[in-house]
Amino acid sequence: FFGTPVAAVVTGALLAWLHHKRAALLMLLAAIIYIAGAFLPTLLVNVPMNETLATVTVPTDPQAADQLWREYSGLWTWWNTLRTLFSFASLLVVGLAIFVSARR
Repeated sequence: FFGTPVAAVVTGALLAWLHHKRAALLMLLAAIIYIAGAFLPTLLVNVPMNETLATVTVPTDPQAADQLWREYSGLWTWWNTLRTLFSFASLLVVGLAIFVSARR
């Protein structure tokens, strides 16, 4: 999780040093996509939501517990889906960078 953007930036720098400019820019773009769409939402949204949920006492009434879960899970799932899509987009850009680098 923490190493992904670091690896992309280091690889981008290495590609730039090897004069693979397009591949380097794509690798840096992949890092930006990952940071903006996966890393930051995790730190700013999902982790705080998880920490809040951890402090909640689960109701003994099944209907109340179900209601609590429905109120929590919708927003959390939306953000998790967003993180997944951005992670996938970042991976696609990494693949494109590899492809572009190999074609040179």
